[in-house]
Amino acid sequence: MTMTDPDAGTLLAGRYRLRDRIGEGGMGEVWRATDEVLGRDVAVKMLAHGLLAKEDMRQRFRREAQALARLAHPRIARVQDFAESDDSVFIVMELLVGQTLSRRLQRESRIPPAEAAEIIACAADGLHAAHKAGIVHRDVKPANIMLTGTGPKVFDFGIAATAWEARLTTTGVLVGTLAYLSPERAAGGPGTPASDVYALGVVLYEMLAGRPPYRASNPLALLHAYATGKPDPLPAGVPAGLADACLHALAKNPEHRPRSAAAFAAEVRRAMAGQPDPSSPPTVDRLEEPTLWQPVPSRIRPPVRHQRWLLATAGAVAVLAAGAAVLLAGSPGSAPVVAAPPPTIATRTQVPTSSAAPQPRPPATVPSNAAAALATLRRALEEGAATGQIRSDVSVDLGNGVDDLQGKLADGRRTDATNRINDLIRRIHVRLRESGAITAQRATILQTDLLVLASMLG
Repeated sequence: MTMTDPDAGTLLAGRYRLRDRIGEGGMGEVWRATDEVLGRDVAVKMLAHGLLAKEDMRQRFRREAQALARLAHPRIARVQDFAESDDSVFIVMELLVGQTLSRRLQRESRIPPAEAAEIIACAADGLHAAHKAGIVHRDVKPANIMLTGTGPKVFDFGIAATAWEARLTTTGVLVGTLAYLSPERAAGGPGTPASDVYALGVVLYEMLAGRPPYRASNPLALLHAYATGKPDPLPAGVPAGLADACLHALAKNPEHRPRSAAAFAAEVRRAMAGQPDPSSPPTVDRLEEPTLWQPVPSRIRPPVRHQRWLLATAGAVAVLAAGAAVLLAGSPGSAPVVAAPPPTIATRTQVPTSSAAPQPRPPATVPSNAAAALATLRRALEEGAATGQIRSDVSVDLGNGVDDLQGKLADGRRTDATNRINDLIRRIHVRLRESGAITAQRATILQTDLLVLASMLG
């Protein structure tokens, strides 16, 4: 923590008394607090002090509060207040009492089909309400589903995007946990309700099989799996209709998935009709007619249609996977190989001809999209250092490597730049093995940003 980080007992806005820290992530931390005006416990989500000076981070945080404040649904954590000053920005939310689905899966690995179906259907109900309001979550995963005494609730819309606004970055940078990204998002496409439905399919598969449908040792291997892989069959004992519903949500083409989160919830519940839970049969609520989501056309990227998502994914993998060792975990239930070597990006070699005289090369310029991707990489590095996800000496070391990469790009030395990207990916991989050097979350973000940058040099 820095000297300006809050301590237990701190009073915010003359009202919210911090009690104990209950969570933290890339953008900040979550505290249990007491609302001394109303006399109730609340959750206070605070933007990291190292990010307070960054207006884009403030905007993202403010956007989460505004997005959730428009929603009132029993399957979504409610926003109760928001405050902003020079030295703090925070959101006050209802305090969810229970355990996250990720904690449950750590303890039990697999969840009985009837219970898994109701958990995912309830989460889909909440997401459908968000989608109808024009809000896409973009980070649906077990850690963001809380199992409470009144049923599952979706929370942490911290990177949610409204359907009508441009993304904060324009380089196709991936936001969200990689294992739950849809193929079109892994290829750099925007988050849509269809991508949230895909993530729900991943979560359902994980509850039923005890692992996600695709396992890999690095971001590149996951990109390859998204383009070419096929999930293993679900275990025996999973009702056929539920397995079909799960694979329907995991369709690579977003147009082949359920047309909405509500449609997916209805499909899951229909599949479980006649499959009672021996302990407590889930209550099946009637769903309203699903509403098709119609986004306002993006100024950044045209809508993904038919085979375009496949071409984008295949193109990204073709650039990034050349020369790479794609390492997928072997048997069902086995853990990913953490110590596997990082991806390597192939470089081009010029073959001179014997007869042609060398031609003068035109002045080199860095493509604008590559320059933007480089800026995004620098921001990710700075954010990691500011939030304590990267140790200071590691931040300096990687920063020097990025400086060298920028110089090579400015000189038009693309082969050398690709070699430098390979070197940085390897260095991040090595640092990940050092205690306290860099968090796995930040390492994944940086390596993914480097892979995106590499794809622009192909």
